[in-house]
Amino acid sequence: MAKFLVSKNTFACLAVFRRLSDKLKSQVPGGLGVFEALTIVILSPAYQADALMATLILYRIVFYIAPFLIALVVFGVNEFLFTGFKKTE
Repeated sequence: MAKFLVSKNTFACLAVFRRLSDKLKSQVPGGLGVFEALTIVILSPAYQADALMATLILYRIVFYIAPFLIALVVFGVNEFLFTGFKKTE
């Protein structure tokens, strides 16, 4: 019979913990912080850190907030055109 380093219960607990931690880390939106940190570390010899942070904040605004606002306006216009302001009696 094979001898294992950990018991079956310990292995099961570790497997469940690993699955849960994988699920939790995938819920972070856009890898918040990791992308910014690596960008600053890699590009800091060539650029100043404050300029990089301003660029990264602008990146987040352009690629996340702007599409949301555009979609919100399009949705509102669409709802207004198809339903309008109906008078309730």
